[in-house]
Amino acid sequence: MITVTGVKLSTDLSFADVRYTVLGGTADRNKAEHMLQSARGFIQRQLGRVLSMRRTPALRFHYDESLEEAQRIDRLIAGALERDRQIHSSGTAPVGEDPDLHTPRDAEEPEDELEPGDDEFAGEDDASLSDEPEEGGRAPSPEPR
Repeated sequence: MITVTGVKLSTDLSFADVRYTVLGGTADRNKAEHMLQSARGFIQRQLGRVLSMRRTPALRFHYDESLEEAQRIDRLIAGALERDRQIHSSGTAPVGEDPDLHTPRDAEEPEDELEPGDDEFAGEDDASLSDEPEEGGRAPSPEPR
């Protein structure tokens, strides 16, 4: 069973990106993708008959993974809630039980950060970055790029 989860039209109405999901596994997903691609012309003609548009948008089908991602997040939240219950009841955290849990942010490798004195605009003339007026009382005009 195929469910259309959303349609987004291009600004010029020449394309319609159709998002869909499928009940079942990977084999059902592949079969649905093939069927939609095969029936694209037929579906587009049927739409052309009911739409009052000069030109029917070309259909592009995309599998919508947002529902699977939502289910994964739900599982992670349920696991976190269960872990919180265990910690609350026993007073100690179970170690390494859930492979889906991510490493805490502070345990990850540090990102490249600017050191004091480093400037992302290094090498540019400091006078061109100043908001101070030049001699003569006028602020400098921006240089053309």
